This record gives sequence, structure tokens and C-alpha cells, in this order.
Amino acid sequence: MIERHIFNEDNFELYDWIAKGLYESEKLVFHNCKFSLLHGRSTVYLGGYLTFINCIFRGVNFSSRYGSANFNKCSFDDAVMKYDTYYDMSMIECTFENCVVRSCNFKRGFFKKLSLKSFSQCGYANTTFESISEIGEFNDFNSCKVKKSCFKFPRHYQKTCKACGLKTFADLQLGKYCSSCCRQDSYSYQNDKVKGMNTKLPSFSFELELTYPGDSYNETSLNLLGLGFIRCSDSSVDDEYKSYIYKDCKSFSHAVSFIEKKLQDCVVSSHLHVGMKHRKRLQNHYSDVFRPLVDEMYANDRETIEIWGRRTNHWADFSSPNDRYNWVNFKSNFETLEFRLCKFKNAKQYRNLVLFCRTLVAKFDSEFGGPHSDEYYQQLGQWVLAEYHNLTERKGKYNV
Repeated sequence: MIERHIFNEDNFELYDWIAKGLYESEKLVFHNCKFSLLHGRSTVYLGGYLTFINCIFRGVNFSSRYGSANFNKCSFDDAVMKYDTYYDMSMIECTFENCVVRSCNFKRGFFKKLSLKSFSQCGYANTTFESISEIGEFNDFNSCKVKKSCFKFPRHYQKTCKACGLKTFADLQLGKYCSSCCRQDSYSYQNDKVKGMNTKLPSFSFELELTYPGDSYNETSLNLLGLGFIRCSDSSVDDEYKSYIYKDCKSFSHAVSFIEKKLQDCVVSSHLHVGMKHRKRLQNHYSDVFRPLVDEMYANDRETIEIWGRRTNHWADFSSPNDRYNWVNFKSNFETLEFRLCKFKNAKQYRNLVLFCRTLVAKFDSEFGGPHSDEYYQQLGQWVLAEYHNLTERKGKYNV
């Protein structure tokens, strides 16, 4: 097949070339040519094997028939790209590289019928791509500057992610969540979304660590995304979900109810973070403040499991306040005190545990503003133990 090059031509008639059957013996390569209404060309017929380099298309309709068409460094203004359904032969290929496309319309048939099409390093403005979601062609736009607003598809193809609220044409996990929300972010990624009303107690959040039985994947956990959680990776478990920063207990009631009903058997731990300002001072007096409580928890293993959800382990032990894996972690990168021993067993148990930890931190922060004697911190340790007894005996605010 002969390759024929055409330079600086403004009135080449592709229709006649196709009608004469020359496409069977020639490949055409256009250089610096113009196709526009100003030159009497309302339709550009794409048939045979065509290449366009540095060409200009203005105010014309493209009729894609068969063969292939490759556009390189071309510009398009007010053009309509459609597919001529009169012809049975499918166009094999249509590619756009380093092109500029302005105020154009790619009709539904163009995407529906073409076997191969791709867009590389192109720029688009005020351009419409009809029904592109139906055939999932967004992946063909390689390194292009194209806004999602360019994609116009029937309303029943528009899908809204229930987690982030963004519209997408791609399939949603569980019919609700986009791929961006479903992927596992890095271990250090933080959820900075806030929910609830200010109260006298400090804000809190928790990390829900999940392990699924066998090699199975519990897709149900993705519903946590709709409750404000973000999904992260953790090499020690299958999944980790990080909650909102809650300002009150009421705001996380839906989350704990869902976990109790759907994920209770998958929970490995649920570390609790409580906002705290005077963390360093508490760390310096850790022994005085927490030793009575630690001795109580050591002596009553069954009670510890009932209240905290589990006994101490490698990831949450009674070691040293300088140890990251101490049951109370002072090494957080944020202004929080982390209670690592917490494990969700049921909604009531976890709500009470959250209330207890927030009550402790509120007391610490309210009284740690100035210097205190050693005797004061010892008395504070006895108060912590008494508050814990109220929790274990379900007294007062813990009797709910």
C-alpha cells in the first residue's frame, strides 16, 4: 500500500477519494492542512488509513466509517465527532495525541462503535463526551487535561459516592462507594473530619482494627465509609478504619450500633484517642496517677477483659510510659492520649469505656495547669481508681 503525503491543502475532498476506492491502495498523511466551513467542507469523512499532523478542523462534522484515523498536534474547534451507522465495517482505530480540542462534541456512536480509541496528552475545553460512562472509556484519556464536567451521560449513569459525595461514572463498591474511598490509605493517614457538638468532655476518635476469618474479605466493613471512617492499611491486621473526631458520644452512636450488629466478631482492637493538652505532665507522674488502677487490673483479669474487651498483650501492655506499646500511649503525633487496651465487645461496653477515658482526661487537663505536690498526684491516683470502681459497678453515669 502506497503512503501519500499531502501538504498545506485546504480543499482536499476525502469523500471523492473514498468513493473512488483509493483507500484500498493508498494511505494518506496530511500535513498542515485545514478542514473548515470557510473552505466549503462541512463534513470530514474518515475512511481508509488516515494520519493528520498539525492540521486544523473548524466547524466541521466528522463521519467515522472504517479503517483508522490518527490525529497528532491537531486543533479542533466547534467540531462534531460521530460514527456513520450506515456502514457495517467498524472503524479499527482513532487516536488523538498532543491535540487541542475546544467546544466540540463527541457523539455517543463514536465511542459506542469504535474498536480502539485513545487520547494522549491532549487539552480539552467546553467539550462534551456523550454517554461515555456506558462503555467505561475514561481510562483511554492518558495524561490529558480534561475536566469531568466534559462528560455528559444519561442521568441513570450518574452515581454518587455515599462517602465523599463525588459523582462518578465508574462502578461503585456495594453500589455506594467509589474506588478512591475504598482503597487502603497508608498507616499514618489521619481522619481529620469532625462530628458532634462541644461538651465539657474532650473530643475523641478510635481506630477499628479488623481481621476476617480465613482468607475471606468482609465487604460489609466498607459500610463504615458511609459512617465517616477512612480505610487504612496495617500490617498486623486485615483492615484498619479510622473514625471521625467525635465531640460527643451521641454523634458516634450509629457507628457503634453498626459495629455491634455487623462486625463484632471481626474486631481485634479499637484503640481510643482522647484529646489532651497536658500530656507530658501526666507522663512525668504516670506511676502516681495510674499505678493503683494498673494493680487493680492486674489482680482482676476477668474484670479487665469485661471492661476493656481484652487482657494485656504485646501491642498493649503494662510496661513503661516511654514505650509506644504501653496500654496508655504518650507517643502519639497529635495532642491525644491513646488508650491502646480498648477493644470493642458491644455497644454498651464501648460507650462506657469511652466515657470513662474522656472523664479521666478532662480531669487531668482541668487541673494540670499549675504545679502540684507529689501528694496531690497520689490522691489523683486514688480518684482514678474510685472512678474505675464506678465503671465496674455500673454506678452513676455508667449505669445506662
